[in-house]
Amino acid sequence: MADATTHVIEPEDAGTRLDQWLARTFQSHSRSQFQKLIHQEKVAVNGQPVTAHLKLRAGDKVLIRWEVEVIAVTPNPAVPISIIFEDEEYLAVSKPAGIVMYQSPKHPVPDTLANWALAHYPPIREVGEPERSGIVHRLDRDVSGVVILAKTHAAYDHVRKEFAARRVFKEYAAILSGTLRDDAGVITLPLRRPKHGGPVRAQEDGFPATTKYEVLERAKNRTLARVHIETGRMHQIRAHFAAIGHPVAGDTLYGGVKAPRLMLHAEKLVFTDRNGNKREFINPAPKEFKNI
Repeated sequence: MADATTHVIEPEDAGTRLDQWLARTFQSHSRSQFQKLIHQEKVAVNGQPVTAHLKLRAGDKVLIRWEVEVIAVTPNPAVPISIIFEDEEYLAVSKPAGIVMYQSPKHPVPDTLANWALAHYPPIREVGEPERSGIVHRLDRDVSGVVILAKTHAAYDHVRKEFAARRVFKEYAAILSGTLRDDAGVITLPLRRPKHGGPVRAQEDGFPATTKYEVLERAKNRTLARVHIETGRMHQIRAHFAAIGHPVAGDTLYGGVKAPRLMLHAEKLVFTDRNGNKREFINPAPKEFKNI
């Protein structure tokens, strides 16, 4: 298993502090954990040890020597994941609400998407971050929908760059609390994640975030919307709609109205592969969205 990965800084991330970029890009570790790795010289930029406050430049190569894992990730074919599409490079799957992406000290139980992937595609263990089994992006535990996994190193590196450059189109279905007045809109409130956990907040000194939405249907104290995010901040959709007074239904963290689950579903993901071909994967919203 590879325990080191290299990542190239995209132009839009130029000027960002190294520790901030690491924490924003790899949500498996906190900013303080990355600062510790930097201090231990387990992070290098262009082959040289650096400090946490280094300002990155476009084209910089960041090498991360990941900490040795303390959790043994074991294959588990029983995790309820269904396949949408697969070929020699990519795997698109449908993740139900309630399934965690990968094991961690906070979730050591082997019932995650990574455990499922390892059971069905053993070579994928070597792709991407240690013990992430080809996973190139993430959905919150309680969010359902389409997830892309890479089956080769080349595919992984390519699609990660597409995500970092914000060239991946991500569309969600969301049932929101209350009745939105406008038929469409754009939310551009900067977001910041608290150091010690808790809800993500809209703050002036936060990271830029853009969420676009279109209302599809209105009902009593509910709004069904199609949501497109241009950035991928933690809890972005949940935090943005909470900030404008319409949290996602079923979202107990952000004050959403009662619902059977968090009513947020990743319905479509589109990107361009290494050969320049458009890849579009659609995972229609589950029946509970229609029922509510």
